[in-house]
Amino acid sequence: QNAGNTNIYINAQTNSDATLFFQEANSAKAKVQFDSSNDSLLLTDGEYNDTMTLKGQKVGIGTTGPAALLHINGSGDAIRVTSTNTGTAGAQIDLLYFKQTNAPADDDIQGLINFGGYYSGTSSSYSSSIRSVWTDASEQHGQLEFWTRDGSDWAQRLAIDHDGSVGIGTAPTTTKFKVQQATA
Repeated sequence: QNAGNTNIYINAQTNSDATLFFQEANSAKAKVQFDSSNDSLLLTDGEYNDTMTLKGQKVGIGTTGPAALLHINGSGDAIRVTSTNTGTAGAQIDLLYFKQTNAPADDDIQGLINFGGYYSGTSSSYSSSIRSVWTDASEQHGQLEFWTRDGSDWAQRLAIDHDGSVGIGTAPTTTKFKVQQATA
């Protein structure tokens, strides 16, 4: 069509899949499929293994049921970031927290990394966490915190304040390095 929108439709019957196959010399190489059973779009490889799923605003790699905006399931390295920066800046990952008011507040957690696994069956559980917290948002002061879990109790075990003060088992103080022994 010379003007306006152009569309291609693959129209399947109700509760049926619509699929586009890619082949080479009558050998299947890949497919794109609308999966009517869960209203998702599947991208597959030549073995017809589901390699990527688009469902709503979620993307699943190695899973047909993404549980987060980006859900990666597989063995080996899950994420690898490489950079071609020519300066001293290497590969970078940004964790940015935007509130609806666009103004951070004290004690807001800007980003966190949780570590865990499946505790029983399909129930996930976390054992430790690294968090970045605003300690004085108006001055743009932050603190890096390391948390661990003991049964159902979470506790901050180490914190590094904006000025480099370190607290182990306690909050950082004006003393650059402070250790507090845990009570039994």
